[in-house]
Amino acid sequence: MTNETLKIEGMSCGHCVRAVTEALREIEGVDVQRVEIGKAEIAYPATVTRERVVAALEDAGYGVIEN
Repeated sequence: MTNETLKIEGMSCGHCVRAVTEALREIEGVDVQRVEIGKAEIAYPATVTRERVVAALEDAGYGVIEN
């Protein structure tokens, strides 16, 4: 499993936290550990790519800030 903390732009409220959580949970195999405004802590198996995670967040209307 890959553990990662994603910095997410475009989040400003509780609705955003729910939307990001739901977008991440829709990806099979992703373990959503914690989501708060501006970041998400997740774990995912080798069968899930980081690009897939980023694409799901972008589809939900949010961006991932690259480190």
